[in-house]
Amino acid sequence: MIRAVIFDMDGLMLDTERLFLKAWDWAGEQLGVGPFGYLAMKTLGMTVDADRAIINETFGGRITLEQVSALKKEYFRRYFDEHGVPVKKGLFELLKWLKEKEIRISVATSTPAKTALPELEEAGILPYFDEAVCGDMVKNGKPAPDIFLMAAEKLGAAPENCMVLEDSPNGIRAAFAAGMTPVMVPDLVEPDEEMRKKAFCIAESLFDVPQIICELNK
Repeated sequence: MIRAVIFDMDGLMLDTERLFLKAWDWAGEQLGVGPFGYLAMKTLGMTVDADRAIINETFGGRITLEQVSALKKEYFRRYFDEHGVPVKKGLFELLKWLKEKEIRISVATSTPAKTALPELEEAGILPYFDEAVCGDMVKNGKPAPDIFLMAAEKLGAAPENCMVLEDSPNGIRAAFAAGMTPVMVPDLVEPDEEMRKKAFCIAESLFDVPQIICELNK
């Protein structure tokens, strides 16, 4: 029985992962090391500490994560001011349906709270959620299960009664490790054999989720 649903943020609710690639490319150009959007693919679903380790390993201290983050923030701010925060199709319909069914919901994102919460507020999403857990609230980021276990605890739901909606492999691994029902809604990364084994199912879009929950709750 699914009593709670836990949502990832970037690539699942917000259509921002392609923007991440462009933002990292632009940051690299501004810092004089050339575009490095390819590194963003390595950091999907990971924490700030993991991002820092990848930057340090790649550039050997020539640039810092703080420099990259400031430039990424500038890129996103310009984009949001002009276009608004891009939201995935089917999101608001799903959120409204979950509210009608009295299924509790939480965000569980690797993004720090100071960035994640304002973006969700600006997109008009945050008021729907009962709880929010961000990357700076847990010791171990995805693929460790910590963030999902904390979200379940805050929602008052047992792990086996939680569904996790994720687009990234690390998110699916974390949900699987937490003993929850992982549903993958692919964005930039297509599911491989490991994902098909660890995910309960692969959904084409968020529009598919109500039917999946209804089947499980029969």
